[in-house]
Amino acid sequence: MNSYIYSLILKAKEGDAKAFEQLYIKYKDRVYALALTTTKSVGKAEEATRQTFIQVYHQISSLQDANVFDIWILYIALNESNALIPSNSPYPDKGERAGLYDEGVEDDFLLPRDYIERDDLSYRLRMILDGLPKIRRQALLLSLYHKLSPAEIAQITNCAENEVILQIRHAKYHIKTELEDREHETGEHFIRSARIPFDNVYSYLIHSRGLS
Repeated sequence: MNSYIYSLILKAKEGDAKAFEQLYIKYKDRVYALALTTTKSVGKAEEATRQTFIQVYHQISSLQDANVFDIWILYIALNESNALIPSNSPYPDKGERAGLYDEGVEDDFLLPRDYIERDDLSYRLRMILDGLPKIRRQALLLSLYHKLSPAEIAQITNCAENEVILQIRHAKYHIKTELEDREHETGEHFIRSARIPFDNVYSYLIHSRGLS
């Protein structure tokens, strides 16, 4: 955490409204990204974001260690987002537990740059991401977009650290194989396209759906 953000947190703890407004500007997209990844609904993500900052505003004075603010706000965001998913949803997430996967899959495989530049391919990737079980979507986002360690993600999601690592690996393996299958079905070839790490493609995709 840089010194500027740290100073904003300390001022906000003392009731400085302008400092809190700056924190909102700095963190709104990060909170919204987690909410959207969890709920898969723009309306619910916006509501979860609003509720998160209401909770932060009322509770920040009791935050003892400003250094844990990033973990703390995302923990609140995750709870607010989960609360907006009805337990009797007709489309529940399936396969929350880790299943079999290829242990040889690269942690950071490469994708053609077309997945950033072509809307149809970006949409294809988003649909695959949305099809992941909720815990895998959350773990992937917190790891690749928020740059948190498995230990930090475990604190936010209440999962064991080893489980977090497995969920991220399962998510990447599923995405890689799904994309390869779609390319095989369509006969698409990206021989001349530059290839970039999946992590970079994913972060770009999430960033492009930020809260306006």
